[in-house]
Amino acid sequence: MPPRRSACTTPLTLEHEFQAQGKPIIIGVDEVGYGAWAGPLVVGAVCLPLGQPDLLETLKGIKDSKQMTHRQRETAYEPIQHVASAWEVAQVEAHEIDAMGLARAHAQAMEQAVRGCLRQLNCSEPDMLLLDGNRTWKSVPFEASRVMRITQGERHSLSIACASVLAKVWRDRHMCSLVTHYPEYQFEDHKGYGTQKHREALLQHGAKQGLHRMSYKPIQQLLHPPSF
Repeated sequence: MPPRRSACTTPLTLEHEFQAQGKPIIIGVDEVGYGAWAGPLVVGAVCLPLGQPDLLETLKGIKDSKQMTHRQRETAYEPIQHVASAWEVAQVEAHEIDAMGLARAHAQAMEQAVRGCLRQLNCSEPDMLLLDGNRTWKSVPFEASRVMRITQGERHSLSIACASVLAKVWRDRHMCSLVTHYPEYQFEDHKGYGTQKHREALLQHGAKQGLHRMSYKPIQQLLHPPSF
């Protein structure tokens, strides 16, 4: 019977398989805020030290960030940064998403995060780039043979799960910091997603350029409903 830890911590099976093939530079990537109506899209990238014998114990409990509580993610944030061989978080703001489109903005943030990791590792290319496959990456500026898209990647790659936790905590903290300047939107409660509370705030106060994603159809339809 496997230990309980393997049931509650995303495994390193994929990473170890690639390491055994002579591919040690493995970077996991995930994003947060793809569907939000306000705030940035944030991408995290993490390269783990696969040769560290206590790595799974150090990162015990890290899994799909959506299955972790706020407290669990906050607790895992600094240990991930401390143990990782390299990590980076990149973001594109709402006005950039409006200007270039979500798919292109997504790809840009991903490349920035991965390039940041590579600079820390003194490498020009990853041996393998593991992407959460729940999103369609418009373009990946790396050789196709070095890229693997994994459906529900946070559940199958600890590198991806760690990247997701970093991106999630980073973005949540950022959205909470906006409360000081924009208390009327109550970002601390919904982090910019399209909840009922956010809808009500938008109807009462309108949307703010540079803060909200003005190009999003839900916002356009909410603020400018069609007339019949």
